[in-house]
Amino acid sequence: MIIWYIIAGLIGVISVSVFILLISLGQPAGVIAIGAIFILLDIAMWCIIFSVMTVRYPKNDINEYFCDFNKADFIGCADGNYIFKVIRNGNSGVWTMHNGQIELRFDMDGYLFPKAYICTYFIRNIHYITLNALHLPFNKLFASLKLHSKNRYKNVELIFIYGKKEKHFKIVLDGKSRVSFLQHFILQAPYLSLRGRRNRVDGHMNDFRYKLGGQ
Repeated sequence: MIIWYIIAGLIGVISVSVFILLISLGQPAGVIAIGAIFILLDIAMWCIIFSVMTVRYPKNDINEYFCDFNKADFIGCADGNYIFKVIRNGNSGVWTMHNGQIELRFDMDGYLFPKAYICTYFIRNIHYITLNALHLPFNKLFASLKLHSKNRYKNVELIFIYGKKEKHFKIVLDGKSRVSFLQHFILQAPYLSLRGRRNRVDGHMNDFRYKLGGQ
């Protein structure tokens, strides 16, 4: 997969260089437009490669990280504040979250943005509660969302610990999830086409169906 990133990167550098050269030489608009098309094609290639790679993660069995957040007995505050610590195991690409009796394990070895991906895992599982309750369209899964009143996750923070370093992400603030551009793209990875995105959730959305693109 890395070789495809290198190829896409080289094509991107060449496309941008040629595009800039065409502009500097004062070439006709039609020629410049062709250069712009090549840049757009390169962006599309990057998106496809990234999506194909993303759907392969986590590498471990889904049962090691599957969790029903609506029923899970997480330790948190009565007012809906939760802090989850996600720890990288040594120098490996495996991250583990312990909370009370619940352990979630994510094998993200080789993935470019493991912390962003794990954030999307928590975001989408929190989103499922609202999507299932209100039967919202699937595309509501991918963006920041005002959570349903029955959703107990009012404020959620993830703390990633790797070696002596820590990184904090507030993924839910005052009852609304916070989805960055990168996280938005990661969440959409199983939905490469527009098919099914506007279909309404039937109340049984979970990670097993998510991996199948909502089917």
